[in-house]
Amino acid sequence: MAQIPTPNVYFIVTSGGRAASYWLSHLLNQSDDIFCMHGYYPVADLPPGEKNAPDDFDQPGYEIGDVSQMDGSARSDAEWRQLMQERWERFEALTIDEYFDTMKAAHTVKVYGNVHGFTYDTFIRRVKAHPPGHSIRYVNLTRHPVSRAESFYRRFMATAKWVTYAGHAFDSRKAQARPLRDAALARFGVDIYDDDKWLFPDTILRMLMQYGEATVENFPQVKSEDITADKALFRELFTTLTDGRVELTEAMLDDANFGRRLNRTQSAPTTPADQYAAWEPWQRFVFTGMIPDEWLQAYGRIGYDVSFIGRDT
Repeated sequence: MAQIPTPNVYFIVTSGGRAASYWLSHLLNQSDDIFCMHGYYPVADLPPGEKNAPDDFDQPGYEIGDVSQMDGSARSDAEWRQLMQERWERFEALTIDEYFDTMKAAHTVKVYGNVHGFTYDTFIRRVKAHPPGHSIRYVNLTRHPVSRAESFYRRFMATAKWVTYAGHAFDSRKAQARPLRDAALARFGVDIYDDDKWLFPDTILRMLMQYGEATVENFPQVKSEDITADKALFRELFTTLTDGRVELTEAMLDDANFGRRLNRTQSAPTTPADQYAAWEPWQRFVFTGMIPDEWLQAYGRIGYDVSFIGRDT
């Protein structure tokens, strides 16, 4: 009797970014039985034989290393941004099933997955619009809100010289921050609209929809701080994503470089409380003025310490 083939396993790890998502996809791809893409990079654009988007993985700065193609000229930078827009539109045009079909056409493996191509809200939206025929295993990869803000801020400071729009103030976000601008000016004598200040509040504003991730009920949450430091917790996540169909070898774990993945551009790991204390008073004022109480409480419920984040700093 012919043996019925075992169906493939599919997973999606949603993430708002700056949560070791590329590290996770890179490590999962160490297995010959897994094909895991990171972000919305099109499968068709992968170099032959590759299973992930290009990245300056061991270098500080902008991940998904296409930014290295930018030379500061208006034409070059505009062409790069156009390419990124086209890739995003191609990704958005696919249903989840169609996306996995593009992966299956490129590699034959047991498990197909994506990390950080979706935030929790875009994943829910896509599922509602076109319910997938495959059973999708999913989790959300989160990070302490202070550490994520710090990481995004460092990233934008490092890349503003290439990605010029990253540091630009958009009128809509400035208008949204107007009450805080007036309050910070009165209290600290700091104008957050100034070019040398605006990148910090602009970073927070761009993260606001991602900060709601912990408040979504019945959506499994995985703390990036845990899986990058604890091999047992990583093994548990690995088993969840692969449905236990793939062996996690000690060689893969040894290659993972646990312990510092969330602080790879810093000389030593720092705690969220340390990062928060190191911010200038006006930065703490802006941060706490933008983040809703219910969101911070939700992060507390999934195990993050948010007790040091005051409302009158």
